[in-house]
Amino acid sequence: MKAKNILQRIPGFLKNRFAIAIVVFVIYVGFLDRNSLWNQTHTNLELRKLKAEKAFYNKEIIYYRDALSNLLGSPDKLEKFARENYLMKRQNEDIFLFVITE
Repeated sequence: MKAKNILQRIPGFLKNRFAIAIVVFVIYVGFLDRNSLWNQTHTNLELRKLKAEKAFYNKEIIYYRDALSNLLGSPDKLEKFARENYLMKRQNEDIFLFVITE
């Protein structure tokens, strides 16, 4: 008698073998498979992030190539750059560095 009560409480679509197979298939494809929808979503998000980084670095490469060509094209700019960034000096010159601290 109890078994009949339990079977009567189960909804009709769960008694159908095809419906159960479809539900299991959707769960497997959605979450358990190596190429699941969950993994595909995360992979697509990572791909977008990597494409954005690639665009950023391509812009940086263009900027620094232009800066390098400007430096190598003019001896005066190259000398200024070397003096400011690498503290290079000519003979018989002294360099004074002023460090501002707060």
